[in-house]
Amino acid sequence: MKNDICRHPGGLELTERMIRMAELKSGAKVADIGCGCGLSLGLMREQYGLDAAGVEPDPQTNTLAGCPVYRGSAERLPFEDQAMDALLCECVLSLTDDRTNALKELHRVLKNGGILMLSDLYSRLDKSTDPGLPTKEEIITQTEAAGFTVLSLEDHTKALTEMVVQAIMNDQDIQSLCEKDCQELKRQKCGYYMLLARK
Repeated sequence: MKNDICRHPGGLELTERMIRMAELKSGAKVADIGCGCGLSLGLMREQYGLDAAGVEPDPQTNTLAGCPVYRGSAERLPFEDQAMDALLCECVLSLTDDRTNALKELHRVLKNGGILMLSDLYSRLDKSTDPGLPTKEEIITQTEAAGFTVLSLEDHTKALTEMVVQAIMNDQDIQSLCEKDCQELKRQKCGYYMLLARK
């Protein structure tokens, strides 16, 4: 597994940081919401012994990296109440139509004491004008309003900058990396955060 094919800032290094900080025990049930090609799934299963599953709106297969993949989204998860010990959500909430309902749905699926691991774009403006890009303050407020206790929020904007520079150097389409309009990202002075919260 290589970081250069991860489609989120910080690559698997940032994913590993979240998993280590969450202090998950081997065998813990974890879902990767928006699992993509399954790199984070493979990492959780192979290196940490987690019972991992993926969720994608339109999965191309029902298994990735030896882990099951289910059809669903952050707003509509295919799991029962309190089914998961932890949820991983990388670069997904900024693309949801309703982040408030998505956070409530994530809360529903987590067991009491379960851990939510988020990383995503945020606006560094005093007040964001893009409904998909909250400020850091809004991220904390919305996460707590959904019933979570925020344990930590770290800024990883440097990883976003490095990813964009690397894309430019490799003649990649930056918009395809983040699925957001590049001019809007510039207007919002985009940053990148990592957040851990407990139910």
